[in-house]
Amino acid sequence: VNQLLTAASRTRKMALPAWLIIIGLLSDPISTVIIAVTGGLETGLGQWLLVRMVSGGFFFLQVAGVSLYAASQGTGNPLWSRSLAAVTLLGALLTLNPMGDTSGKLAADMLGFDVGAFEPTSNDVIAGSFLMALAAIPIIALSSNILVTMRGDDVFMENPDSPGMPEINMGALMLIPLGIGALFVQTDALTGGNELSGISPTLLLLVVWLLLVPLALGSALCVYPAVTGRNLLSTNRSRWAFWMMAGGAFSGLIITMMADFSEMALAEAAVEDDSMISNKLRAIGSVLFYGTVIGAILHCLNMISGIFRGAFVDAQSTPSSSSIEQASYNLTAGTTVRKILASGANLDTEIVPISQDEGSGSPTEL
Repeated sequence: VNQLLTAASRTRKMALPAWLIIIGLLSDPISTVIIAVTGGLETGLGQWLLVRMVSGGFFFLQVAGVSLYAASQGTGNPLWSRSLAAVTLLGALLTLNPMGDTSGKLAADMLGFDVGAFEPTSNDVIAGSFLMALAAIPIIALSSNILVTMRGDDVFMENPDSPGMPEINMGALMLIPLGIGALFVQTDALTGGNELSGISPTLLLLVVWLLLVPLALGSALCVYPAVTGRNLLSTNRSRWAFWMMAGGAFSGLIITMMADFSEMALAEAAVEDDSMISNKLRAIGSVLFYGTVIGAILHCLNMISGIFRGAFVDAQSTPSSSSIEQASYNLTAGTTVRKILASGANLDTEIVPISQDEGSGSPTEL
């Protein structure tokens, strides 16, 4: 309610990422009311459908909104495409996002109902699979919009050492592969095959720790100076925290998924004895995942210390944030060494600047 009142009392035009956040907030109660009106809250299919709608609306849209804003805020580049942002908004509302739990237990526990039996009909399977496949459109649109916004007219990311930028970059890169993996797992669960049910819990953790957490945490780190008036205490500590969280989550969960595949293979071969290899892999994955805990602690200490001892943000300097929209465009602008190297130049390339004059121009020949 507080965010809706704040948006209602705005004094200027609201940027498109803000609409993603507002509509994401509204999608949770609206989705619940829709399922309740159709009488599906106590059925397994209705609970599964509610989880899909909340995943695509409440979680996906809000993370998309803050990520697009932070990508523009942190790099100073305007939002690359408002059309792709609109595609992300409409696509998330009109499709079923496959990322999330494969059952409706989350919705049942949230509303206090018993978990219903999941018995979809053939038409339900066809419609659900089709809508989940269409969810690839908003996922790809969001990933490309974030990545290109962070790079501007360059192949490299702007401000790569700025706190929050590596997290947002990693989350945007993981959107497509995790979305494809979740689509296969959700389709398998919807059709009743359950051949990939063994990796479903680990894939859910991958979505949380390699997608949702990096995008949300990176956005928070990006807007931290604007909110607190101080910078983080140490950029180096923020960099180390990123590598600890990313490396621990990726390596630990991938090794855990290897153990899941091992157990699935043994179950298919009807082997009743416990696998020593699977147990050892899970132990290794658990140890590696502690890197995520250490990285989270480093981030917390860095942010708390920055509130009290961080350098003050210079109010007189020009902020690096943009207004999401591009106010001007220079036909002739400066460049950087990074952009020159990205165009194919090397250390032996001769750079010849072209002089400019203020003489009267002439029509351009087409």
